[in-house]
Amino acid sequence: AQVGSTLSVRSWLRLGSALSVFDFAHLGSSLSLRSLTRLSSSLSIFGEMRLGSSLSVSDDLFFGSRLHFGTSDTYIHYDSGSTELRFYAGGNKRMSVSSAGGDLHGTWSSESIISASDRRLKRSIEPLHLRLAAHASMAVATPAGTP
Repeated sequence: AQVGSTLSVRSWLRLGSALSVFDFAHLGSSLSLRSLTRLSSSLSIFGEMRLGSSLSVSDDLFFGSRLHFGTSDTYIHYDSGSTELRFYAGGNKRMSVSSAGGDLHGTWSSESIISASDRRLKRSIEPLHLRLAAHASMAVATPAGTP
């Protein structure tokens, strides 16, 4: 189906209750709306759809299993089996996020210092000011040169 390069309507237009296209549809080179347009309560696209430079959504937006960015090998993928959201760049998995946390894959760099602390390696932790006070009182109780 090909609907010319321009569709101009001054007052009101209804393009039937359904439009079904099996192979290819070209709806002109532009669609300009001045006031209000409602494309039913849902818009379903099975193959591929390209939108201009921006898309604004005021409520929920649901995608299939992948959301591509620029190329076919840079995308976000939801894996329903592991319930993970996976981020791919250049075809390589770079990050996985789940309800339990997440993992970074590959080599990452940071613009600032990253500190890591492992609770499993900590033993007998106490506030620094208490430890310094105890050390100072031991130094006063033991004269210099005494073992």
